[in-house]
Amino acid sequence: MTLTLLLGVGVALESPIVPIPQQSRERIQDFSLGKLDEDPSANARLEAWDDAGELFQAHPLVGAGAGSFSVSGIGRFLRYPHNLVLEISAEQGLVGLTLFTVLVVTVLTRLLSACAAIRRLPGGDVTAPLIVLALLLFSLVNAMVSGDLNDGRMLWLTLGVALAVVALVRDPQAAGEGVAPAAPRQTSPPRGRSEVPTEP
Repeated sequence: MTLTLLLGVGVALESPIVPIPQQSRERIQDFSLGKLDEDPSANARLEAWDDAGELFQAHPLVGAGAGSFSVSGIGRFLRYPHNLVLEISAEQGLVGLTLFTVLVVTVLTRLLSACAAIRRLPGGDVTAPLIVLALLLFSLVNAMVSGDLNDGRMLWLTLGVALAVVALVRDPQAAGEGVAPAAPRQTSPPRGRSEVPTEP
């Protein structure tokens, strides 16, 4: 499963079918390979990350407020830190960071549970949910090096698609396919009355 997931992320990063901007691919590669000296944009981001950390330290519980990174003047080089977790930490504090973390962890665990449920079905194909999972993981990684809270369209979209996949697995009739309907509930006769077999 882990190997399949890693291969899926790799295919998503390199696939011409998945619309991932070349600039995003290069930025993630620069950060992961430590090529920060070659990219002035990466150095500006590191400065912005330091600035976000300072803002978080000044307002740790509820943050300094939405948009405060650019308004406070603490962002010396950039209007936002280009890291979603740092932006949420600085602007919404631990409360916002906790809510975001709960959202992401809940969606990921439910999507993995949906994959497991589909796999248990006869002929269950988990390809589509694994593609959604790979895109979600890529979107999370991308959100750590580019964009801001409002610009994280790919992340918000894949979170929504993942929730839709989970909902379809829970209610297959909503998809119009009728895959593996739940077994009907068996009811027992009311208390005090016992069914007596009748003779023909």
